[in-house]
Amino acid sequence: MKLNKETLKNHKISQDRAWRLRNLGYEYGDLEGILDLSQLGFDNLEERSLGGFYKKNPDNGVFNHIINDGEYIIYPLLSRYEKLLHSVFYKINGDYNLMEKIPLILLGDIEIIDEFQHEDQDKINNYQNYIITDPFGVYYPVINIIILDTEKMLRFIKEEELLIEYSIFFEKVLLHELGHWISHELSINGKIWDDVNFFKSCMDVKEFWANYLSYLMMDDKHRLFQKYLAKEYQSIPYQRYLEAINKDSVKVLKLLSQRENLNWEDLSNEIKSIGDRY
Repeated sequence: MKLNKETLKNHKISQDRAWRLRNLGYEYGDLEGILDLSQLGFDNLEERSLGGFYKKNPDNGVFNHIINDGEYIIYPLLSRYEKLLHSVFYKINGDYNLMEKIPLILLGDIEIIDEFQHEDQDKINNYQNYIITDPFGVYYPVINIIILDTEKMLRFIKEEELLIEYSIFFEKVLLHELGHWISHELSINGKIWDDVNFFKSCMDVKEFWANYLSYLMMDDKHRLFQKYLAKEYQSIPYQRYLEAINKDSVKVLKLLSQRENLNWEDLSNEIKSIGDRY
């Protein structure tokens, strides 16, 4: 199935996610004008379309200036990935649950990834208040969407003359974005990573968890490629997870319960205090 920008904007989200967007400062516009969700009781909210949410500037919609007008292919998450998602936490004794609906995963071109190469840091930081942008994919927190830039992956393999199968590259990117989603939406003792705190958290912390969680779901071939890509082509935040790969994974994962409170320095110190597996 294919979606274009217009149908994406019409994508419906749940009452809970509409409420979370309102708490992030978005309002909802309908034919009668602007509808401030704070004036509505939670129980009376119906599903809302993504295209109706915007900040005070009507041109600053959830998707404006981020995705182009092309078509997006829906990627059905295979059952083996869902098993991988749940296998990460099966050894942990505690209330760690992935009860939330799997993100809508789309394949297509993402303008903002290429735009970032030509923008100043202030503009990049402004975008990253609302999305998580990696070199080949984007995670849209709260609205529960992941978009993977398949064309950019193919170009990168060709331009860098990488001796890697496309499927390995694709799965590495997919698992990384799912890592962002897990770290954000995983329910620990009944609470997710608060949306505002998630956005405010530093890049080192967010990328550590995305790469570490994806690493746990990978086989040896994917892990070798992730290490190579991080060391040869990516910045330091994408390499942080290497501090934890030889540690007791159960003890590292338990640090997720402190995800809102640990900056990178504190998280790194906690990881270093964990004994090696060998």
